Amino acid sequence: MTSHPAEHGWLWLKQGLQLFRRNPGEMVALSLLYATVFTLLAALPLLGPFTALLLPTGVLVMMHACRQIAKNESVWSISMLQYFTPRALRPQVQLGIFFVMAVGLASMAAYGIFVVIGDEQSWQILSGQINAPKVQIDPVNMLAASTGAALVILPFLMALCFAPPLVSWRGMPLSKAIFYSFAAIWQSSRAFIIYGIGLIALFFTGIFFSALISFPLVLLFSHPVLIGLAISLLMQLAMLSIFFCTLYCTYEHVFAAEKLENLAAQ
Repeated sequence: MTSHPAEHGWLWLKQGLQLFRRNPGEMVALSLLYATVFTLLAALPLLGPFTALLLPTGVLVMMHACRQIAKNESVWSISMLQYFTPRALRPQVQLGIFFVMAVGLASMAAYGIFVVIGDEQSWQILSGQINAPKVQIDPVNMLAASTGAALVILPFLMALCFAPPLVSWRGMPLSKAIFYSFAAIWQSSRAFIIYGIGLIALFFTGIFFSALISFPLVLLFSHPVLIGLAISLLMQLAMLSIFFCTLYCTYEHVFAAEKLENLAAQ
């Protein structure tokens, strides 16, 4: 594990896009399945709150699909079932608990900021404790609370980012995987900052093209709302797929022995 220069952030994005272009149909279909399963699980009355515990397994499944594409194989592989055995699920659920703790601490930080600045009502509105649709939340207070929550949860996200594949693919103990995930991002922080900026730019580019495509179609067809929603959903699924492709390429570049320079040549 070595330090990577800032320009590698763009390289990871480029490689991720190239990987996505190899098999966009199957990746978008898997992203749809991924989003649908988690949405349905979250809607269950008793099991819904525990859905977050399965997020690391979901990330691992999506990265496994990216690895299949990198090997020129189909996304729909029976090997994907290996991540749902009790032995494989145990460490991933433990990572899920770690993630839930991080979200809880970030929420506490946001609440604490609202209390300190004397705007506890805004927190009650955001958390659904009170229903006040006509009350506007001060954007400055919202920005302060969001910044505080982001600063709290960021180290946890750094520790969780690559932990699922490190545990499953490299056989690392949980604590070691968490440490190496955090250390890898910290050591190459400039590259990851560029990578993050690129992801944000890619997201807004997707929104722009979604609106650009939707506008003429909305004028031509008799159900403009449905057309707009369908295009928006397709673009969101494509963005989700591209994100996991770039995440896989980042993991391979930072941790795997074999680099992915061959993607750039294809």
